[in-house]
Amino acid sequence: MSQELPTWLAESPAYEPPRDRDGFVRTNLLRLAALPARMAQAAGKPAFLDRLLQPVPALVRFAGLIVSVVCVSAATNMAFVWVVFAAVLVSLALRPLPQLRATAPVAALAALIAGLVVLPGALMGMAPPSLVVRMAVKTFCTVGLTLGLAQGVPWSRMASALTGAHVPAAVVFVADAAMRGIFVLGRVAQHLNESLALRSVGHNQHKSGSAGAIMGMTFVRASIFAGEQAEAMACRGYDGTSTAAPERASRVAGVLYALAIICVVALFVWFERAMGVG
Repeated sequence: MSQELPTWLAESPAYEPPRDRDGFVRTNLLRLAALPARMAQAAGKPAFLDRLLQPVPALVRFAGLIVSVVCVSAATNMAFVWVVFAAVLVSLALRPLPQLRATAPVAALAALIAGLVVLPGALMGMAPPSLVVRMAVKTFCTVGLTLGLAQGVPWSRMASALTGAHVPAAVVFVADAAMRGIFVLGRVAQHLNESLALRSVGHNQHKSGSAGAIMGMTFVRASIFAGEQAEAMACRGYDGTSTAAPERASRVAGVLYALAIICVVALFVWFERAMGVG
């Protein structure tokens, strides 16, 4: 007596999952999580401008960054801002391609967000339309200068400079732990996003829930890392003091860089007083 196969057994085992757009995971979350790793990788290859400024003390360069950011933020004449914007573009053009990819998109995204924040006020007539461009350009300049210093000066040099400037050891330790935590948790978030992208087979209707789960797991890992670091500090007898090797820098280069900072301030004052409000 012959028996027929069941219909479910006669069907083809080929499975085609429904198509889904995972661009939200790959384009946004994965790139954002991989940003610290890309910046750390790009910072390992010093650019020509960074090699030129290597003899300058890190603390002097940090002071120059603070002065430049304050001048750009306080500038009412856009002529000074455009000069700084051109200088930032030149500094970006002198950097290698990995550093350019790690710096330019972040500065452009920050400028776009700043412009979008001011845009509703400009559309409703509560602010002049030029304020949108003003905020975007200023944000691009400040973020570009900050990322340029972060890539040109390793954090070890900055920590040594802060210790040499008699900054409290607790402040240096908290900043050092925060910087290391950012990069470590960035790698964790990158691995979690890659796992989510690989396991997202078919249609996922809960993308926001997946993103929330990644954030929650990252916070859990942060708590675990903090506990492990506290236990390691207790085992090693940490008493609240931190020592750092003295920074090898040239005083002449520091003086020349300080004179350049003074020239920037003088240019800012000249644009504000002589040329009026732009």
